[in-house]
Amino acid sequence: MDMLRAVLIGATAILAMSSAAIANSNVRPPIGLQLYCLKDPSTCRPTPAAAVKWSTEVSELLSGINARVNAAIRPRADAQTDSWTLGARYGDCEDYVLTKHQQLIASGVPAGALSFAFTRTSSGEGHAILVVRTDQGDVVLDNLQSSIVLLQNSGYRIERISQAGLLTWSSHN
Repeated sequence: MDMLRAVLIGATAILAMSSAAIANSNVRPPIGLQLYCLKDPSTCRPTPAAAVKWSTEVSELLSGINARVNAAIRPRADAQTDSWTLGARYGDCEDYVLTKHQQLIASGVPAGALSFAFTRTSSGEGHAILVVRTDQGDVVLDNLQSSIVLLQNSGYRIERISQAGLLTWSSHN
């Protein structure tokens, strides 16, 4: 009887966690990202969660890509539509995030360790950042900052974030 009760308690806990995950995952991906994924579905396929082992090499890789992409793209807001462009010469925060994402994957970082996130700047403007999951904590790559920082030290509060691929999003309150 104790074994049956333990199984029922465990099943109840799993159902509760599943219900919470379903409730949180009811956030639609940004329309510009959905349109981008129609053009390049391989970038947007589901990926298993992963974390990068922190090291000097990883720190240098993240810092280098953050700095190179920040220098390569000139800031410019989208016109009328939310357009996501890989390797843009001019673009907004989503273009920086998409390009950094692609370059990190090309450098060997597992896609499952990378998430797109939306937050607010100190002035309240919506803003996209790239979050890299490491064994030492989540790190932010941001076009508004030249250095990489731990998410907890970034001053950002994530509002929504991609999970298990770029087309599954959850709210993050």
